[in-house]
Amino acid sequence: MYTLITYTTLHPEEKNTINERIISQVAQTWRPVVCVHGWKPGCVNVGAGQDIAQAVDVQEAQRQGLVVVQRAGGGGTMYLSEDGEVSWMLAYPTRTQDINEDYADVCGRVVDALATLGIEAQHKPINDVVTANGKISGATARRTQGVTYVGGTLLYSVDREKLWAALYPHGVDSKGRAVSTRALTSVQEECGASKQELICALQHALTQGRFEVADALA
Repeated sequence: MYTLITYTTLHPEEKNTINERIISQVAQTWRPVVCVHGWKPGCVNVGAGQDIAQAVDVQEAQRQGLVVVQRAGGGGTMYLSEDGEVSWMLAYPTRTQDINEDYADVCGRVVDALATLGIEAQHKPINDVVTANGKISGATARRTQGVTYVGGTLLYSVDREKLWAALYPHGVDSKGRAVSTRALTSVQEECGASKQELICALQHALTQGRFEVADALA
């Protein structure tokens, strides 16, 4: 049984603190937690191993009204607008020694959520979910206190011009690949589902339909 935190919007600068509270809760109760959420304001979220100055055009990000933050987990830089992304987190007692198995499991649940909306997708190791048209979701993971945390973002809509203007160097993604080789897609481009339909599909798939609702973050 999962604890499902009802959909909310989070301030980027509070997110790391919230993650730590959820991880501590799971470490104490041994009960997994799922949260699907949005962002307000939008942000550029940089992986723990990256240099912000090399990953983000900070001036452009600020011009767009975005907050630049650095998370505790690894992975690449994520552009997270208020309207374009639905993010999710899943924290549970560590059950395997191989983090790749965790990525496969959780990304597989995202694939299942998309399937309920009529979108054919697949897990692309290590931590991406893709359709025939490009990447639609990515994830990051870490382990601490006997808990595995996997978080990620799913593109509901995407403004490519603004996205690539805020990432640095321009025209190259966070892994150093030219934009032309790094196709992106979104739920809006793949099907006609509403954001609320996406949120419900993610909540059901990530909890595998077994949850009790919590009205607020612990």
